[in-house]
Amino acid sequence: MATLKLGSTTALTESGGVITGSTSLSLGGLIGLQAFTSTGTYTKTPGTNSILVYITGGGGGGGAASGSAQWDSGGGGAGGGTAIKRITGGVTGITVTVGSGGAGGAYNSSASGATGVTSSFADGTHNPTATGGTGGLYGNNSASLRAGGIGASGDVNIRGQGASNPRSWTTGYNSYTGGNSFWGGGACGGLHGSTGNVGANGGGGSGGSQFASGGDGGDGLVLVYEYS
Repeated sequence: MATLKLGSTTALTESGGVITGSTSLSLGGLIGLQAFTSTGTYTKTPGTNSILVYITGGGGGGGAASGSAQWDSGGGGAGGGTAIKRITGGVTGITVTVGSGGAGGAYNSSASGATGVTSSFADGTHNPTATGGTGGLYGNNSASLRAGGIGASGDVNIRGQGASNPRSWTTGYNSYTGGNSFWGGGACGGLHGSTGNVGANGGGGSGGSQFASGGDGGDGLVLVYEYS
C-alpha cells in the first residue's frame, strides 16, 4: 500500500497494479471544498493556487419488469465513472456540468433504464469528464452485463461498477441492485412487486420487480478541493 501526504514531492502512477513514485507533486494547505450536485460555475476561494477535482457521472436507471412474464424483474443500472484531476494555477470561472441519473424503465413497456449523463469540469485546457453508467435491462432479457461509466482526461480515471443481468421467471423475482460509483450509492434490489430503488452519488438504480418500474440512477457529483 502506498501513502501520499500533502506536501509530498512524489506523485503516484500505476503500472500492472503496482503504485510507484514518479514526478513532483506539491500541494499547499487545504483551504476550501466546493461540492456541486447540479450544474453551475466554479469560482475559486481567494488564495487558491491549485485544485483537486473529482468528477462523477450519473448512474444508470434500473430496468423494468417486462410485463410479459409474471415473475420476472429488471436488472440494475451501472454506476457512473469518475475522473480525478489536479489543476494548478488560479483557475476560476469554470463551467461545471453535473450529469443527471438515468430514468428507470417503465413497467409493461419492455423498457430498459436510461444511461446516466456525463459530468465534466471544462476549464478549456484539461477538461476531465466522467460518463454515466449504462441503464439496466428490462426483465426476462438475456443480453450482456451493463457497463459502468468511465473517467477520461483525469490523472486517475475510474470505471463505475457494472450491473448484472435481469431475472427471468425461472430464476426468481427479486430485482438486482444497481452498480456503485466511486462513492458507492448503488441502490439495493427490491422484493417482488416493488418499484426499483433510486441510486445516490452516481450509483445505479435497482430494477423493478414483478409488475413494477425500475428505479432512477443517482445524479452525478463534482467535488473541488482547494489548496493554497
